[in-house]
Amino acid sequence: MVKYIVPIFAAMILSMTGYGEASTFFEDKEIKVEVKTINSKAGDIRFRIPHRYSALEIKLRRIVQETAHRGKIEVTISTQSDKMDDEYEINLPLFNAYYKSLSSALNKMNVVDGSLAAGILKIYNVVRPNNSTVSLEETQVVISCLHAALDALKTFRSEEGQALLADFKLRSSLIASKIDEISPFETQRLEELKTRLIKNFESIGREVDIHKNRFEQELTYYLEKFDLTEEKVRLKQHCDFFLQTLQNKDEVKGKSLAFISQEMGREINTIGSKANNHRIQHIVVGMKEELEKIKEQLANVV
Repeated sequence: MVKYIVPIFAAMILSMTGYGEASTFFEDKEIKVEVKTINSKAGDIRFRIPHRYSALEIKLRRIVQETAHRGKIEVTISTQSDKMDDEYEINLPLFNAYYKSLSSALNKMNVVDGSLAAGILKIYNVVRPNNSTVSLEETQVVISCLHAALDALKTFRSEEGQALLADFKLRSSLIASKIDEISPFETQRLEELKTRLIKNFESIGREVDIHKNRFEQELTYYLEKFDLTEEKVRLKQHCDFFLQTLQNKDEVKGKSLAFISQEMGREINTIGSKANNHRIQHIVVGMKEELEKIKEQLANVV
């Protein structure tokens, strides 16, 4: 029976960093599986398994890929048995041939060497991997143990993901709250811009005949050009969508969240370029700081 001490629970977000292990017995042999994952943009799976299990690697790799998803993943499968023939075996015909030949040569030279057997064991192919066929029963036990280790990995990632989830909620909420902070300064800024333009045109108007309707058109153009309403609405929508994506049931959402954060960044940059006000610029800087923290943490999301 597979042993692993891990409570499995559903998570809304998974960290890319994690560890899981499980062990079980097949006949008189203990089988242990360890799975380690760290950050990586793409899936990179590496196996360290006994030679006897080499034929199983493709099937095991597919299971890991479907379950662990993204990250640099290292899978180690080890076995331990009291029997010598578990993973390696002595090539007895080759050992005997070396022993007879070397013993005869040593006798002729009247050399006594008690380490002869140990020396022969170091010769290439005298001790070789056990190539015995893995039975269907043992294959199922190995697969079951791998699944248990992957479940433990998911639990570890889920627990790590809860901290990330709380941080993402906080950062995106802070960005959304800063949108409302812009409004008082925006209204004041437009009034200041309107007053400045009128004064400039009035000073010019003493010397140049200015058409009143044309002036009003130009004034409207500048006021609309610096209006931030659309950018604020879109940024708020992106923040809401970011939170919704965090809450959905998909296990793999790192890339989706990264795309949404990019859209948030575009709107923040546009607000900054149209701000024309140092107080709004300060708010934009605060938004960028929160967004940068989100992007840093997204590098560790599955």
